[in-house]
Amino acid sequence: MNTTASFCGLLGLVAVLASGANVRADDPASTTRVRAQEPELAELVHEGTDRSATFRRLVQRIDETDGIVYIQTGPCSISAVAGCLLMRVTETEHARYLRIHVTAHPTRAEQRISILGHELQHAYEILCRNSVRTTADAYALFIRIGSARSIRGFETDEAQRVEGAIARELAAR
Repeated sequence: MNTTASFCGLLGLVAVLASGANVRADDPASTTRVRAQEPELAELVHEGTDRSATFRRLVQRIDETDGIVYIQTGPCSISAVAGCLLMRVTETEHARYLRIHVTAHPTRAEQRISILGHELQHAYEILCRNSVRTTADAYALFIRIGSARSIRGFETDEAQRVEGAIARELAAR
């Protein structure tokens, strides 16, 4: 295990232990950095935080970073997938912005929540590393920690693990 991944995991654990708050992504008074752009997606994020400890921890970990993640309906570069983190990092003086697209593929809510968790894990993989400030940095990161599925997509073992854990938690409740 590399030192950066260990540090990111430790940072996430500290964030989870320090925060007992249950985050609602659709609550305008909330300080969450995970922001759904549409009511249907906001409900999926809310349901994920309510029903899955793994999903909730992931949102809390993102909240401890300088990143803001927008979730919206939109296309992915690989048409067969139901969700994707767009490989674009936009940095301002105070934050790094990422976008997740969820496609209109008809799937059950539980499946969509698991997919969202998978993509949020990819966002966290970027945001827990302060050195990833640009799109080029993000590509370099995923070349190091992931495997290329194609010229347009990367995958990480951790995102697949998170998706499976969320699916099991949702099925159990």
